[in-house]
Amino acid sequence: MLLLHRLSHPASGALEVLKLAALVAMVTDHANKYALDRAYPMMEHIGRLAFPFFALVVAANLRWNTADPQRYFMRLAVWGMASQAIYTWATGRTDLNILLTLGIGVQLVLAVEALRQHSSVVGVLWLMVVIVATLPCDYGLTGPLLVVLFHGWFARPGPYTALLAILGVAALNTSLLFAPAALASLIVAGAVAWWRPRLPRLTRYWSYPFYPTHFA
Repeated sequence: MLLLHRLSHPASGALEVLKLAALVAMVTDHANKYALDRAYPMMEHIGRLAFPFFALVVAANLRWNTADPQRYFMRLAVWGMASQAIYTWATGRTDLNILLTLGIGVQLVLAVEALRQHSSVVGVLWLMVVIVATLPCDYGLTGPLLVVLFHGWFARPGPYTALLAILGVAALNTSLLFAPAALASLIVAGAVAWWRPRLPRLTRYWSYPFYPTHFA
């Protein structure tokens, strides 16, 4: 029971460690891709850890650490829109950056939860609009969907929700080359959740502006 509780309700210190790890993995991946011309394949494997960690942190924050989910979404959306031009310039990609992808994941969680509580035409339309919005996302639909799957595990921990979250992480990495990194992200997240480190929210004020500036 203690193991299940720790894995399904990571402490704030654990989430902070995972967020810091995600930022390090992201910078490592981007440095290899855009500055080193993919010279070091291991750096790309490390980069595969970033999105699962970010998605897990966002899902946990939605579940326990925010009283206003729409305000949380707006913070991701505003910084994501502010970052999109420099993201496209630095990477040459036209898909939505990770902040916008996570923001759409938040909306997908809210739409699914609204439908669970009371089905309505408006709720169905909301869900359909959000699903369409996932098409240009980083990782496509699977990116925002992973936020939903992690949130499902936190809200209703059990073997089925755990399996769905594992499959969601696996779906991010369609190449078998990155399968070890996908598995590693879950092992690391579980170990950190069990560890329950005591750590202040070091990234609270600088993580959002750090995203666009790290491309410079």
